[in-house]
Amino acid sequence: MIQYWMTDRRHNPLHALGLTAALAAVLAIAAPGARADIYSFVDDDGTVRFSNQPDDPRYKLYLR
Repeated sequence: MIQYWMTDRRHNPLHALGLTAALAAVLAIAAPGARADIYSFVDDDGTVRFSNQPDDPRYKLYLR
């Protein structure tokens, strides 16, 4: 026998899950991509340093 809550979409948990998934997909498609400039330099020890906010004049643009 089919239960009442299974025939009424407002009370069906699978319907709510479908609406949530559809909303998440729309938001993921509509969201703009994150972008940032990345800077790098090699310090005196030979360590490569990366930053998105260069605080040293030795930083050069690595990736735009």
